[in-house]
Amino acid sequence: MTALPLGTSNYPTSLDDSTTLPDVSGKNQNDPANLHSDLTDATTQAVKALEAKFGIGASTAAAATTGWVPVKQSDGTTAWAAVPAGTPSSTVAALDPATVSTAGVASAYSRGDHKHLWKPIFKVRWTFDTVTSVTTGLWPEDIDQAATLMNYRLTLGTVASAGLNTKVDLLKNGASVLTTLPEITVGQQRNSIAVVFANTALVAGDLLLPRITQGSSGAQLVCTLTWRWELT
Repeated sequence: MTALPLGTSNYPTSLDDSTTLPDVSGKNQNDPANLHSDLTDATTQAVKALEAKFGIGASTAAAATTGWVPVKQSDGTTAWAAVPAGTPSSTVAALDPATVSTAGVASAYSRGDHKHLWKPIFKVRWTFDTVTSVTTGLWPEDIDQAATLMNYRLTLGTVASAGLNTKVDLLKNGASVLTTLPEITVGQQRNSIAVVFANTALVAGDLLLPRITQGSSGAQLVCTLTWRWELT
């Protein structure tokens, strides 16, 4: 009986091919040189597919540290290594939901290895029945922990048809925190001039109040302030 040739494998130095793992389908099953079965043929196909899937390289799971995963190396090989650190590669402020990241750029919100910090967002609304004169709100909002101002908007129930624009300041402990006051122009219902904060930081015990600095013939003014807690 003719002895069957012993095969050799290129793996893991390089991938096997049809020479080292021949595809023997359709050959004479009675020829010892080409002896095979459907199982042998299926195995060679599967082995080559697995090699291509996992890549080449001498790194072994037995030598790896618990928690490591196969990672593609710069030379094209695959090696067991620690999970890559998730350092944000953009300038997006870490864990800041108010900041929009650049599409396709990793940030603290696009990498799975960062823990997300939920920052509750709050709104308070002050209402004035008339806005014809300079008026300060009567009911201050008492801040109970560190927070950051986010937005300040104005809305009129009855649009002013003539006269001056409506301007409303925001006072913190009696002093303005705005560089630019939100302003509703005559004939408009909402402020077309957006607020600009001089300082957005709040601490526990701060008292906030709206102050109409320039009135109009409009009515039912609603001032909406939005801020978020800064959790630590």
